[in-house]
Amino acid sequence: MFDWLGFRKGLSLWWSYRLNRHLKEDVEHIFEGIAHTRTEILRGWVEAYWSNLDRLLEQLSDSKPGPTRQDDSMVQRLLAAALKSGSDFSEIFIVNEKAAVIYSTSPTHIGKSYDSGSDLTKGLEEARKGKKCLFGPYSDPLTLQLGPSTSPFHDAMTLAFIAPIMVNGIWKGAICGRVPNDVLGDLIQRESGHVYPDSGDNYLF
Repeated sequence: MFDWLGFRKGLSLWWSYRLNRHLKEDVEHIFEGIAHTRTEILRGWVEAYWSNLDRLLEQLSDSKPGPTRQDDSMVQRLLAAALKSGSDFSEIFIVNEKAAVIYSTSPTHIGKSYDSGSDLTKGLEEARKGKKCLFGPYSDPLTLQLGPSTSPFHDAMTLAFIAPIMVNGIWKGAICGRVPNDVLGDLIQRESGHVYPDSGDNYLF
């Protein structure tokens, strides 16, 4: 059963399995329960962050039909407030119908264009159809440059929440929330722990 590990390691694991085979069904139930718990944690987290962007979109749409016609300082204040309430975001930005960044909580990002060869292309294609898209993980140097949000671990791997801006059924751009990918790993470990101490079982999920 464990011969792929080699004789020495395989034999000890096989013997341990034989001694504890009566616990197999209990362990299976434990793993299934924890997998279910972690799925629910991630689902709840995703729904909460979609709600954050939904509120932002509603605020932007209250007085004008499209965010590009609103006062710049008001838009920036709304983005900053959304970033503060959604602490896992490291950036919130808005792209227009040409996929150019017109507002951002990171000023150096403004003016960036996400053309057909960019990392966000596939996610924005879904937004053009009026669909929300949770895109990634993908590598983005800007995520590394911006630094961590709530996770002490940090690299360039990124998740992007993309909510379309539709006016009379026509795509006018999207609101995007950037989340460092390590936030998800921390979320799982913080909320549900491990099946076995020091086992690294987190990576099974």
